[in-house]
Amino acid sequence: MLESELMSDQLPSEIVVGATLRGQEYGWTVDSFPAALRAAERLELACLGGQFQFRVGDEVCEPYWVSADSSERRRSEGWSNYVHRSCSEVAEAFERLVRTTDFRAVARE
Repeated sequence: MLESELMSDQLPSEIVVGATLRGQEYGWTVDSFPAALRAAERLELACLGGQFQFRVGDEVCEPYWVSADSSERRRSEGWSNYVHRSCSEVAEAFERLVRTTDFRAVARE
């Protein structure tokens, strides 16, 4: 989930490239998410992170234990610092999960 200081109902077009919207939740392919995250950081949007999902037709399977999240904004942390830190934390966790997770095994669970 991406967050800005001024929350809006719609994400900028640069971020939603490669995403699908189900209800009020965006989902990106594994290949498209890194570009969306870089765009969010350029636009000064923080990233809270999220879970990997399997989407087949109208069905969504969300293995909540496979997530790439950032830590909360620190009390005295400036917005720009938080944006860069949160995006970096999510990027690192995302890349680690992509490298180390057997998604076929997760899907079978």
